[in-house]
Amino acid sequence: GQYRRGVSQSMRELEWRQADMARTMITAMMKDEGWQAMTMLAWEEGRTYEIAPGKVVRIVPTDVPVAIDAALRKNGRQRTETQRFITDRYDRFLFQVSQLQAAVRSGLVRQEDVRFPLEWYVEKRICRHKKLLLAYIAENSTIESKQFFESLDAWQRCPAD
Repeated sequence: GQYRRGVSQSMRELEWRQADMARTMITAMMKDEGWQAMTMLAWEEGRTYEIAPGKVVRIVPTDVPVAIDAALRKNGRQRTETQRFITDRYDRFLFQVSQLQAAVRSGLVRQEDVRFPLEWYVEKRICRHKKLLLAYIAENSTIESKQFFESLDAWQRCPAD
């Protein structure tokens, strides 16, 4: 009985440490400049961002798919500074997502502890651009980013287009 209680206590401590690490990773992700990729989608009226020293622009959610599409097209057209800023933030964001997936795969954190707030953003903001984001991930990110999104219930419910 004492052995079982010890094992049970050890399991609870491991789960607590995993949850604590998940909170740490999510907090760090939300403080990272890559999180701006999500805030660009959050406000219909847009938000202002300093895209270069002294240069502030308003980015609205409809600017995001245009910028991602422009990054995928290799037709020789020059992307705008704002479009490059948007895709730079998406590159950083997808790196953070890949790090979450690596932590889940290694057992450092549990998937259920790191799915929020990304599950909400997928369901409310990203779903409508799923096909475009998959194309961007295929071209500019790692398989871990795709795997993380695929592990989310909200992603599975998104229409494939």
